Amino acid sequence: FQREARILGQLNHPAIVTVYDFGIQPECGPFLVMEYLNGQTLRERLKESGPLPVNAALQMIAQVLEGLQQAHALGVV
Repeated sequence: FQREARILGQLNHPAIVTVYDFGIQPECGPFLVMEYLNGQTLRERLKESGPLPVNAALQMIAQVLEGLQQAHALGVV
């Protein structure tokens, strides 16, 4: 957990939530302090608006793949 949290803290990409801190509390266990993102989840958006238009889906997938590429470069995945 700690090794992965340290690596996650090094990731800096708009498609990846920022990890500010991490640790292990004796009473609660492991924790991450992450950037707060306000907005809809994909599930909420699909429920509200139905299937995404192809261009919107492709843009979203491109962002995910760019974030994945950076994580892969740092050895996270």
